[in-house]
Amino acid sequence: MTMNSLLKMLILGALILSSRRAGAVEELGLDETGVVRQMALDFSAPEPCPNEDAFRELVQRRLPGFEFSAPSSQEAVRIVVTKHGEQFQGTFQIVPPSENTAGRIINAADCAELLDALSVVVAIALNPEKSQSEVVEQPTTKALEPSASGSKSPDELSAENAEIQNKEATKVPTLWHQPMEVNRTVSVEKGKLSFDNKFSFDLQFGGNFGLIRGAPVMQFDLSFRWELFLVLPQGKEYQVGLMPRVRVTYWDSTYKVDDFKVRMQGYGFAGGLCTTPYFNPVGWALLLCGEYGSGLLGFRQTQQSTPVDYDNTLQLNYLNLSLEAEYHLFSVFHFNLRTGVQFSTFDKSQVVDNTGAELAGLHSPSFFATTGLGLRF
Repeated sequence: MTMNSLLKMLILGALILSSRRAGAVEELGLDETGVVRQMALDFSAPEPCPNEDAFRELVQRRLPGFEFSAPSSQEAVRIVVTKHGEQFQGTFQIVPPSENTAGRIINAADCAELLDALSVVVAIALNPEKSQSEVVEQPTTKALEPSASGSKSPDELSAENAEIQNKEATKVPTLWHQPMEVNRTVSVEKGKLSFDNKFSFDLQFGGNFGLIRGAPVMQFDLSFRWELFLVLPQGKEYQVGLMPRVRVTYWDSTYKVDDFKVRMQGYGFAGGLCTTPYFNPVGWALLLCGEYGSGLLGFRQTQQSTPVDYDNTLQLNYLNLSLEAEYHLFSVFHFNLRTGVQFSTFDKSQVVDNTGAELAGLHSPSFFATTGLGLRF
């Protein structure tokens, strides 16, 4: 404790002790009937604060002859100290509440000085006459800042404590420059939290390998995704929740079967959800997605550029599981890479022409890889 703080404490102690005549020690802590008030102590403080015994000693130094009674007493002094960042907050209440003893909140960077100041508040509260004087304009050090609220009821004090804790930190289920964390606590400045909707359009091209045995298949995708962001007062954005997505896919492949050329064309429509373990709106993002869809595949057989059989189609249902990476530029444009596995079921076991010759050998699962560009707004 600084010399300035020590001097203030000596002055406070002198004012308190000199406020009554000599030999009036027995009058401290009396109720309106002149009987000593039975007052228990309900104390709670985190480390590295002084313990309950140390606080009792501080109060008894300011009220010689006074001792806290057993917890079974009807009245109690409640002292609750909590830590918020680098600051300690102390709350004083007498329970049950009394018209003559109002609660008080004090903040300080040092817990020992905070409890020292609270002991002065308790001593004055137990001295009704002294509580009406202006002994304590400010507690023992200028670092202690009494609440501007003045007298508050216990319910008001509890509400104020909850509001301070909510302002200190908020849980956000997605990350900001912190990969591989599931939840993170971030500081929130005073202000409003808002939600912002973003929409992402992606155009991708690549290949599907294994859908038709022995033949590569080109794949083109157009997808639409909805994203929800939590925006903090300081402007940072955090992606929250699952991201719904719809996708339209076009497949195209040309290959030879014996002396014939076969062209396969197909279309699929799928919907699904994406989640992210890491999402930076102006940098890298990692997505884990699942989609389920249905489509049609059509096969056309030609010989010397003359169509022989074009009436051969089949229906497929498919499940896509994908791992995707995106790099966002200025939060508007992005590049993307997508790879995954496709599990398909078909309504026909094989595709044949009008002579019974096989045109395609279908296979599941198959693997796909695509890349492309996207737009977010």
